[in-house]
Amino acid sequence: TADFYSTLWKATVPGKTVHIRAVNSRGIGSSANLNDNSNTLFGNVAEDMAYSPDLITYMIGANDLGGGHSAYRTNLTNLFSAYKAARPAVKVAWSPPMVYNPTGTSHPGKAS
Repeated sequence: TADFYSTLWKATVPGKTVHIRAVNSRGIGSSANLNDNSNTLFGNVAEDMAYSPDLITYMIGANDLGGGHSAYRTNLTNLFSAYKAARPAVKVAWSPPMVYNPTGTSHPGKAS
């Protein structure tokens, strides 16, 4: 995971405590998965909040759109609400999905 954006970013903030919780491994899930320990963002809200974060960032791929734009937006909004319910002061940021890469070349989110 040394070449993922999160690890590279961590190296640029040596005075901050950074916990990289999931790289290339979790789907979004839905409210039905809240704290069920499934391999989803929803399934790990309580575990993630145990780190008492001030900021949560995540980069979600286009493959996580699942049920289309409406479901994706609903799930992100509900995930934001779950984080805020668990820790009202937490700031949450995510990047939009990367564009589809039909060439099969190296993923553009990884450093070369």
